[in-house]
Amino acid sequence: MNLERAFRISSILLAASGFTGLILTGELPIGLVGLGAAALALSFMQGAGGNADWLVFRLSSGAWNAILASAFIAFGVDLLWISQDLLPAGIHFLILLMVNKLLTLQQRKDFLHLYAISLLEILAAAALTVELWYGAVFLAYLLAAIWTLLLYHLRNEAEEAGAVLHTVRGSVDPARTPGPITGRFFWTTNAVAVAAFGLTVAIFFIIPRIGAGFFQKDRAELVRTSGFSEKVDLGIIGAIKLDETVVMRVEFPDHNGPLTEGLYFRGAAYNIYNRLGGRDG
Repeated sequence: MNLERAFRISSILLAASGFTGLILTGELPIGLVGLGAAALALSFMQGAGGNADWLVFRLSSGAWNAILASAFIAFGVDLLWISQDLLPAGIHFLILLMVNKLLTLQQRKDFLHLYAISLLEILAAAALTVELWYGAVFLAYLLAAIWTLLLYHLRNEAEEAGAVLHTVRGSVDPARTPGPITGRFFWTTNAVAVAAFGLTVAIFFIIPRIGAGFFQKDRAELVRTSGFSEKVDLGIIGAIKLDETVVMRVEFPDHNGPLTEGLYFRGAAYNIYNRLGGRDG
């Protein structure tokens, strides 16, 4: 397989890995799933066939700009009236941007835009799920990303070298054009990708993690109040004792002066307990 064909296929596989992560979350509408899958399939068929003309639909730049403007308007409508949440509305808009780039891959910036979209897709999938299958999707994305960025660099170097030779000699020496991707190169690159994944996992477990992120939904923190919750988990009693939030005020309209006897309040009683905590059955 020559360098150009391998580069285009790896770029499509990178976008496909991010898109697959979003599909597996189950949060994508079926229409967007079909649209994204169709764009990926068309792009992959052209890339595998070695077609140099990458445009699937011959539309002018003004027509594509009009389509993007319509997609942005749809994003606003989705954000304000349909999803009413930035995360799902942004994901829907990302899919439309991915489709646009897959059908108009021509220049270097188009490929870089596609890489950025795929990265946002894999991050959005991480914000939507905590399932173990995400590890497999992330590994596939990591392999595709390393391959794609490596081939992108080699392709740029080959183009620049060819331009210099063409300027100096007036023609390109066929012996200096990039050759096919060999088996040794293939397995060496995969080994580097697996090593990078192992290092990422090691850092993930060694370095303390924080529960905050750009893609996380804003959720109000629960008030930990003993006796007033339907469920109490083990390990939060310390947080309850350190929390100075006022949870109740009591008044006695018919009583004047201080109380002469002790006053007690009974909260919720839990009758079901397990290793994680207690709850009201």
